[in-house]
Amino acid sequence: ISRPGNLADVAPGEIFDVFKLLNSSLGLENDTDGTSSELNNAKHVHILANFQPHFSQFPPMLYIPGLFELTTKLGGRSGVSELMAANLAVQHVNALNILPGYKLILLINDTQCDPGVAIDRLFHAIYSKMTVFMLLGSGCSNVSEALAQVVPYWNIIQVSYGSKSPALSDRRKFPLFFRTAAPDSTHNIAKARFIKHHKWQMVAAFSQSENRYLLPINHLITELEKENVTCISTVTFSSDNYKDQLQLL
Repeated sequence: ISRPGNLADVAPGEIFDVFKLLNSSLGLENDTDGTSSELNNAKHVHILANFQPHFSQFPPMLYIPGLFELTTKLGGRSGVSELMAANLAVQHVNALNILPGYKLILLINDTQCDPGVAIDRLFHAIYSKMTVFMLLGSGCSNVSEALAQVVPYWNIIQVSYGSKSPALSDRRKFPLFFRTAAPDSTHNIAKARFIKHHKWQMVAAFSQSENRYLLPINHLITELEKENVTCISTVTFSSDNYKDQLQLL
């Protein structure tokens, strides 16, 4: 008789039935006083029907894959502070017994601000047969956007602590994505009022050519038009040609 998995995952009644079957196969089902001659035969093992297995007293683990930008290809961003905060939060939840009968385990992963690396880390956690119910991360919007398109297939909630792209506000496209950081576009009304306060009638926009930057700029231009401020030029750049683009201004 074989069964995959851990003995602690088998119900006590189920184990009792297995022991009865083994006793029966040895002809010992009626031997309750331990006097059977079979006990003297080293080739046989007598499993008593009243045997009670020892079950683990450790609470079941709930795993949270944590995705942090601990290193980047450019060496700029560091997610060490976010990691320390996440570890502290998990310690508090476990110490205060906020989830009775369960223990949270934070799995630390370095995404390098790379969507491919982040998705690989998530798949590793899922296919390692861990009980994953939520995902923490990431701080890079492009990483969070890639993950947010994947997690609904496993019904995993994603919580980001630093992704600010307005694109992630699309609830139809990202139904299980939540964040604690407000998108960049929420500051546009204040920016427009600031420009109006100084009586600036014409402005220029200069932004990096990625959606997480272009979407807030487009929204800002709309807010500026409401304040009768003209955006005379919108210049985008990449990390390779920003000096040339600055000359255009």
